[in-house]
Amino acid sequence: MGLQRKIVLRVPHFTSLFSSIATTDLVLALPTRVAKAFASDGRMKVLPLPFQIQSFDVNLYWYPHAEDSGAQQWFCDTLRRTLSDV
Repeated sequence: MGLQRKIVLRVPHFTSLFSSIATTDLVLALPTRVAKAFASDGRMKVLPLPFQIQSFDVNLYWYPHAEDSGAQQWFCDTLRRTLSDV
């Protein structure tokens, strides 16, 4: 396609990007679900990428001493269910 990426903005956390780019001509690539949630106010448009990208893994780590905690198990199960189709 002859496209080349040019990074013009770096932020400490992705949530601060939305207010930064909402009034610019910059492009931001995000998982669809995240993009739709933050674009729901109508200031940004969500479009599919014109090319395929590699998938990525999401990992969850915790301390071994929390393994038997009911709260820990609930949290991990909730995350697994929520993220299973992402």
